[in-house]
Amino acid sequence: HSGSEPRGLLRVTCAQAFGRRIVAPAVIDFRILYPEIDVELSLSDDIADLVTSGFHVAIRGGRPTAGRHIARRLAPAPLYTCASPAFLRRYAPPRRPQDFRSMPCIGFRFRSTGQALAWEFVEDGQPLFVDVNSSLWVDDSEVACEAALAGLGFAQLPGYVVMEAIRAGQ
Repeated sequence: HSGSEPRGLLRVTCAQAFGRRIVAPAVIDFRILYPEIDVELSLSDDIADLVTSGFHVAIRGGRPTAGRHIARRLAPAPLYTCASPAFLRRYAPPRRPQDFRSMPCIGFRFRSTGQALAWEFVEDGQPLFVDVNSSLWVDDSEVACEAALAGLGFAQLPGYVVMEAIRAGQ
């Protein structure tokens, strides 16, 4: 109705670390601006099917997959391939992305499917995906960051998870 406050329910899902650090503060601000809109925020690294799960919006990193959804790029989310200074004193840095296949790495698997996430690089202007072998697999990017800080291997992490540690020289 003209002149009335927006109201209703908005169901949002996004990755855990991104949700805690970026989306949750934005939802709080949104609720202050629009008190008549109820928000359900679900933080999960599992990929939800929007149609069957009842979510209205999913915020995810990476490239959109083909399907029934409309995807829009919201913001760049650079990935950083990194390791702790202590780890780098023990292992020489790789020269090419493919070198990570034979180096200690911390891998990421989706909890719901067990699918390993390939590492993304750009080589000669083209996207390159590398499947890493890992003796440590996690399903949470903040846990991967902690493992990298502890010197357990290389990790490929989103900037919003790792930037503070990089700036601190960790």
